[in-house]
Amino acid sequence: MRDATLIGQDLILGSSAASVRAVQGSVTFNVGDDFELNPASSIRARNQVTIRADFGDDPGESNNLPATVWIRGPIFAATML
Repeated sequence: MRDATLIGQDLILGSSAASVRAVQGSVTFNVGDDFELNPASSIRARNQVTIRADFGDDPGESNNLPATVWIRGPIFAATML
């Protein structure tokens, strides 16, 4: 999801044990604003996990606000970007 002028392009892997898996490949999150991985959730990839916050930054966004990435749950991968 790309960034937009208004806030709220967040991705939250919630408290209900969400799981994202790539058994044979990689996982990439392109998030317009904030990313949050809660403790009960996890990300697993055979190769790589990439998290890009403030993706597709919108130059018209008020003050071009920064993004926050909260990693509170486990990530299992050979490489993390």
